[in-house]
Amino acid sequence: MTGASDRIGGERPDAAARDAAKAHLARAEAAARAEPAIAAGGKPALSRVAVAGSGPAAVSLVGALVSAGHAVLLFDPDRDDATRAFDMARRLLGHLGADADGAAWRVSSDPAALSDAGMLLDPGEIEGGVSPFAAELPPGAIFAIAAFGPELAARAAGLPDPGRVVGLEFEPPAHATRLAEIGPAPGSAPEALAAAYALAARLGRIPVPAGGAPLGEALMLATLAAADEMLIRGALPWELDEAMVAFGFATGPLEAQDLSGLARTQAARARAGAAQQPIQPRMVAEGRLGKAAGVGWYRYPGGGGAVVDPLIEDLIREEAYFAGIATRDWCAAEMRERILLAQIAKAARLLESGAARRAADLDLVSVHGLGFPAARGGLLHFADSVGPARLVARLAALGEEDGRRPEIPPLLARLAETGGRFGAPG
Repeated sequence: MTGASDRIGGERPDAAARDAAKAHLARAEAAARAEPAIAAGGKPALSRVAVAGSGPAAVSLVGALVSAGHAVLLFDPDRDDATRAFDMARRLLGHLGADADGAAWRVSSDPAALSDAGMLLDPGEIEGGVSPFAAELPPGAIFAIAAFGPELAARAAGLPDPGRVVGLEFEPPAHATRLAEIGPAPGSAPEALAAAYALAARLGRIPVPAGGAPLGEALMLATLAAADEMLIRGALPWELDEAMVAFGFATGPLEAQDLSGLARTQAARARAGAAQQPIQPRMVAEGRLGKAAGVGWYRYPGGGGAVVDPLIEDLIREEAYFAGIATRDWCAAEMRERILLAQIAKAARLLESGAARRAADLDLVSVHGLGFPAARGGLLHFADSVGPARLVARLAALGEEDGRRPEIPPLLARLAETGGRFGAPG
């Protein structure tokens, strides 16, 4: 039986390690802000930006843009949805201390209103996409779509001039985070990439190049998959969250899911074709959609903080019974290690596939997207401090505990054999 001291994640960084982590993240951020694509297309003028949609992602983008002093049009072809979005955006801007009644932003359901937009941000909330409205945009306008790889190519296919299309995703909620992932669509012109980087800079976001997959979303899905497996086998949501907060995460992964909305993560799982246990689909079907709905993994009385909900424990136990899965008790060290190993394994695969270009970029994504503790320098900086050989040994040990063949990412296996490291200087 493995003792808690054998598992990764129990050690606390000392002052020297914290200083090294801080310096590493500073170098990583400086490298991200010096991305060559920023200058490749010159410095494009940032005129009025249009945001397509009326859901939480679109409204949050309006909050970020208006707070930064940007002129914004929130567009949705459905008049009722546009009206609701106006009310939501006005409340958000008031909460942020921005000018909720100013002339810098407006809402419209009329496609003709797009005629003065230099960039259209499409977070994917309009059914059928934005291609029917492309002709309303002025010549040279940029389409910035919150997707990468094949999904970006598919969503860009119906748009004119592929050179004007770029992948751009702000880590949600856009008004409260510091990360922007940017990547080219097939045929993206340097000017399109430069415009995306310029907008990220205007909003004070850290730009991270993304390849075939949204990096933050990929790490989030790996986290939830590991949580799924433990929950169906008896782990409790609040105990799992407490284990990760004790490690230094800003918020536990399940409470974080409540804050972003279970419908969003369920849609991400569907896009990725990710297998999952039946717990979350049942939660979504029952209206347990997260804090905005008042209940998710936790209850939120009066819209306040998270409160433990015994009914979710009953739901999890029922699904385990229906699936014929035996449950057991879990300690914090076990849960923490399994989450961390799942994240590290996914990061290794993203790096090897080219979806992520640098280990330091994944460190930035983990800190600013997942809430990974900055005092540990980010996910792969932490992995290097543990050592690839120890990580491989722990993955193998967990495989034995579960009676399955361990899945060791090839990159991690090579680093363990050679004594190498994920990270180069940020």
